[in-house]
Amino acid sequence: MTNNSTKVSSTSGNKVAPIVAIIAIFSIPIIILLSNSLSTQKPTDCSLAEKYNDKTKRCVVMGRSEYLEAAKSEISDAVSDKIHDDFKNGSLCIPADETQKYVGTNGCVRLYVKHYYIESYGWAWLDAYQNSYQNGDFTIAALGKGIINKSDAEYYLGKWVSVRGTIELYKGETQIRINNKSAITDVSTENTPYLTQYSNLEDKYRLEIEESVGNCFETKIKNSSTKTAKDNAYTSCKSNKGIKN
Repeated sequence: MTNNSTKVSSTSGNKVAPIVAIIAIFSIPIIILLSNSLSTQKPTDCSLAEKYNDKTKRCVVMGRSEYLEAAKSEISDAVSDKIHDDFKNGSLCIPADETQKYVGTNGCVRLYVKHYYIESYGWAWLDAYQNSYQNGDFTIAALGKGIINKSDAEYYLGKWVSVRGTIELYKGETQIRINNKSAITDVSTENTPYLTQYSNLEDKYRLEIEESVGNCFETKIKNSSTKTAKDNAYTSCKSNKGIKN
């Protein structure tokens, strides 16, 4: 009886082993597929702060330089805002070709006088271009008899000057109206100090803002584990409010 029992048990075990092996063989591809599906993301799964990698099928957080490139427009706006603030408080003369940005603001403008025109009734115009109200022109408008006479105009012609007043828009172009020629100062054949000041300030502010934005993104993205948190890090650091802070 003992021998027969052992024989039956052995036979049963021999039958089960191949079945288990077959199940295991067919289960491997299923496990692999499930594993791949769990580890693979779709482009729609990526946050604003991430890029989809086609090779790894994963969302990858963008680097500092990539983020700064994405925030380029906002950074430029923030630089312009800081320049605008300096212009408004009188610490900076802006170039004539930048005046379209500052219509309605009282400040200082630097221009090279290429042309002048004096009416028979005594009004005079000093232009940054060859003709009054040419596309992109900026004009000093002395709208009063004798404010600028021909001798004055000849003196300014071919020189750099600074003028202070409120920038207005007239026929699509910018101008500052003056009531006295004392509004025109710093007459010179050279403009290097002014150009250097303006370009240096732009570079200085851009570097400062890029540093601030980059640090903001790196700090916030490290602490962001969800898509929503990463989206918030992306938008808050590149917003004007975030940049100014």
